[in-house]
Amino acid sequence: MLNTLAPGAVGAEDLTPEELPFLRFEAEAQELFSVTDSLLAVGLELVWMMAVIDLAGPQRTAQYVAIGATLAGIRGVAGPLVGGLLIHAFGVHAVYLVAAILTLSGAWLVGRELRIRIPAPAFTR
Repeated sequence: MLNTLAPGAVGAEDLTPEELPFLRFEAEAQELFSVTDSLLAVGLELVWMMAVIDLAGPQRTAQYVAIGATLAGIRGVAGPLVGGLLIHAFGVHAVYLVAAILTLSGAWLVGRELRIRIPAPAFTR
């Protein structure tokens, strides 16, 4: 059998019987993490959609959802391409720096928008 592992890497055939339970635990933990990640992603998607509906109002909900879906698609295509170019040109750390800058910029824009445009709800009886 051809060894495709990197030099010094350990393959499954190199493990002792005492080490096999750890592999089973890792597989079970990976399944648990995958299910948890899926549930959190679904919850986040629902909260995001409810926030868009609440912000847009009944007349403009479809437009807001369409714009959000379009931008998510563009991000899904452009993100990996730009990330690959950044890694090739500047290294892996550049991707994290750009992601941090974009995240902070987005948080600042949302905070500014909330302070300026959206009044506090009035509680009436």
